[in-house]
Amino acid sequence: EPKRFDLGWVERYSGFTFRVERLVVAENGWSVTFSVTNGSRRPFRLDPRSVGLVLLDTATEAEVQRLTDDLSHAPPALKPNRVSAAPPPALGPGASWSATAFGSEVLRSDSVVRVLFGPFSSVERFRTEAEDVLWVTDHFVRL
Repeated sequence: EPKRFDLGWVERYSGFTFRVERLVVAENGWSVTFSVTNGSRRPFRLDPRSVGLVLLDTATEAEVQRLTDDLSHAPPALKPNRVSAAPPPALGPGASWSATAFGSEVLRSDSVVRVLFGPFSSVERFRTEAEDVLWVTDHFVRL
């Protein structure tokens, strides 16, 4: 029997709004239903695999900070095999992407699960001017 967590998380960071509606954990994998809204003034490139699950041993912020060097790089994460709706090539200001991501990994009980968004890169003429946005949710679920 799959475990369904109805979450309703809403978090904001760096001009983006991240929503996590639901996490489902089953014997043959997982799914997470989410949306991302770009509240910045610049378009950003997204990838179907730019959302994932971060499995942690503890619920502490310190563990997230250590794994990401204060959000300077993505932590190890489970990435989806597929998403229900591909993101647009560029997510413009005010635009949103909503989808369900599906992964095949089996999640062990007692894991702390947070959701990873990014990194998303701003669309710039020169790559050196691009800004990356990366977020790991403050909210979490303990399985």
